[in-house]
Amino acid sequence: GNYFLEEESFEPDPYIMTLNSNLVEIDDCVTASLAPSDESFVFDGLPDLIVHLMISNATYIKRLNHNGVQKMIRNILALQQNLLSVLTASQCAPMERGREYYSLFGLGPERMTQEIQSKGPRFTFDEYRDILRLMCDVSQKDNDVMMDDTRSSVSDELMLSNTPNSRFNYHDWLMKLDAVMANYEN
Repeated sequence: GNYFLEEESFEPDPYIMTLNSNLVEIDDCVTASLAPSDESFVFDGLPDLIVHLMISNATYIKRLNHNGVQKMIRNILALQQNLLSVLTASQCAPMERGREYYSLFGLGPERMTQEIQSKGPRFTFDEYRDILRLMCDVSQKDNDVMMDDTRSSVSDELMLSNTPNSRFNYHDWLMKLDAVMANYEN
């Protein structure tokens, strides 16, 4: 998807609104079918799954800007508010991780790597790499080429492409991210 939005959007995406409607319908069926003590079991773990999907699918976002980040955070908040009607606040706490992830975009590459160094990683290398790619506005295709080149050096063809500065900058930050994350590997 493209979350490079020219204007700020104050509504969640339509698919989020549809998911929320479906969750309400499921809750109605569960309430009619199960004892109150068993109802939360149906939705337990759903916040973790939703956040995992929203973070892992960042790889499919083509472009992102501040307005797009705000839209993603609105999506997460809309889901969280809806889930609070069927789950406890502590069960919905994992949703904060999704908001934290998309908020990384506003830090920029330097502050993000500094935070990893000072506080330790909260996300996987691949998750950080995806948000870094979006920060540097590099396409997924270019990212795949660079990941192949990370073990050696950046190809001449890549360096001569139409936006060499952002791509070279991305490669530098990717190498720095790799070095920082290596400190936390077993």
